[in-house]
Amino acid sequence: MCMAHAPHNVCVQHTELFMTPATRQKNDDADKARIRLVDAAPLESIVALYKSAGWWQESPAWRETIPAMIKNSFAFAVAENAQGDIIGMGRVISDGVSDAYIQDLAVLPECRGRGVGQGLLRFLAAHCVEKKLLWVGVVAEPDTYDFYRRQGFADKKGFQLMLLDPEKPGQGGAA
Repeated sequence: MCMAHAPHNVCVQHTELFMTPATRQKNDDADKARIRLVDAAPLESIVALYKSAGWWQESPAWRETIPAMIKNSFAFAVAENAQGDIIGMGRVISDGVSDAYIQDLAVLPECRGRGVGQGLLRFLAAHCVEKKLLWVGVVAEPDTYDFYRRQGFADKKGFQLMLLDPEKPGQGGAA
C-alpha cells in the first residue's frame, strides 16, 4: 500500500525485493533493489529495458511515445538497484474501475533470476487489488507461462488473444 495518499501515478512507496539465498546470507545491501511507481523515467533506461525484452523497434516516433505511455498508464513501476539505476519495469493498463492488464514486465538480463521480475509483478498486482481491481490479466509470451503461473495467474480456457491488424481496421465479412 502507498504510505502517502497521493494520486496513483505519483506514489513513492518503496519495497525491498527478493534476493538470492547467497545474497541473503551475505546480507549485502548492494544486491537489493527497490520498486516504486513513477509518472516519468529516464528515456534511455526504459528503451534499454524494451530492447532487452526484444520489444523495441528503433524510431524517433517510438521514443516520443515513451513519456506519454508512462504518464498515461494506470501504474508504471520501476525497480532500481542500490545506485538508483533502473533495472526493471512493468505497467498496468486500466480504467481504474473494472479490469486491469499488467504488461511490459521487463528486467535487464544481468539482473534476471534475482526476484526483480517477481517483485515487480507482485507490486503491480497488489496495487491493482488495493485499488479494488479484482480482474487482473496478463498477456504472457510462451516462455513466460510458468513464471506467471507460479505468481498465481491461470490460463483462461477458451479465450484467445486477438490483435487488430492496423492495415485492415474495420475490414471484415458480414456478421
